[in-house]
Amino acid sequence: MNSYKYSMLEIIRGEIPNRLLFVPRLDIWYHQNKARGTLPRGYENLSLMDVSSKLGVVFHSVVPDFIRSAPVEDLYHRGLGFYNNPDFPYMVDFGDLEYDVHISEDEMITIYYTTKGEIKTRCNYGAKFFKTGSSIPNIIEPAV
Repeated sequence: MNSYKYSMLEIIRGEIPNRLLFVPRLDIWYHQNKARGTLPRGYENLSLMDVSSKLGVVFHSVVPDFIRSAPVEDLYHRGLGFYNNPDFPYMVDFGDLEYDVHISEDEMITIYYTTKGEIKTRCNYGAKFFKTGSSIPNIIEPAV
């Protein structure tokens, strides 16, 4: 069994492993440098998992890379707290909602039309935001 995996299982069981585990948030570093084209030589064409393996550290992945792994349509409802991603085992269906999406240079605005009026959400979006390496748009204006 992989020694990192064994040590992690020891921790989960409440045991003390025989070494300190280093599980860096390489995803933040990787996505930002990948977006900017500034990954070090030899890492340019590697996936995040491949980089972790090459460095000999534990792969950490909690939040999928929504911006680069899914169509923009999957992020339209981010301001409501919902989004889809090809990695999810489910799909949220917004087919019965009436809404419009406006994408500008810096943000994505979704306007929902309800029987009680309009609801508007705004999220960061666009080239400038993508270069931050963030994996999901920030909500600037939530629905509530």
